[in-house]
Amino acid sequence: MRIVVIGDVHGLETWRNVLENAGDYDKVIFIGDYVDSHNLTNELQYFNLKDIIEFKETYPDKVVLLLGNHDMHYINSDLQCSGFSWNKHKLFHKLYRDNLYKFKVVHREGDFIFSHAGLSDKYLKDFGIDGESIDDDIDYVNGRLNVNIFSFDFYPGDGSWTGNHPLQGPTWIRPDALVEANKDSWLSDYIQVFGHTQTLDSVKFAKDTNWMYICTDLLWDGKYVEIDGADIKYVNLFD
Repeated sequence: MRIVVIGDVHGLETWRNVLENAGDYDKVIFIGDYVDSHNLTNELQYFNLKDIIEFKETYPDKVVLLLGNHDMHYINSDLQCSGFSWNKHKLFHKLYRDNLYKFKVVHREGDFIFSHAGLSDKYLKDFGIDGESIDDDIDYVNGRLNVNIFSFDFYPGDGSWTGNHPLQGPTWIRPDALVEANKDSWLSDYIQVFGHTQTLDSVKFAKDTNWMYICTDLLWDGKYVEIDGADIKYVNLFD
């Protein structure tokens, strides 16, 4: 299976260039954070998100839309993080709410687990999940969107205030905490693909973790990830 992974969008239309460049693919996975740009108008971000949702509607089995922390606070304003504004909430809230059933928090394809920030064994154990059935566990996490969206709030015991804590959830955890949380756990058997951390040297991090942790927060730099079977590569649109 050939998978195209598009990192944090933040209003950018570069995802269209990615799809043109990628050619034939079996699945395209958006890692989330569709809005909260620092330099694009709210209206441009709104219509960009609307186009992504319509792309999902056109190819429901081919397109996976994941949610990030910058999406969650427009679904429920009590989950506010940096970038939030009430003007944007007024514009984005209904679009997210009306289409919430088209989004997920976590998705699996074979040995790959996709989420916005990463799936922590410690986070799952906090809900009593022990990894007996990966698909049931992922369904449980995704079901929390409708049962208790605060399952995806920032973990208040994180003294770093950056997300660098093993109990952070799949929209918040940072790469170092993710790796540490999953050492010697059943999740260490899966390759995790995530975004959320723009400052990371993604290629070095992937190599340092033996290509078990793949950060995709690179759309701003014209890059994305292609997965073809066991082959993983970073692609630069400008090469």
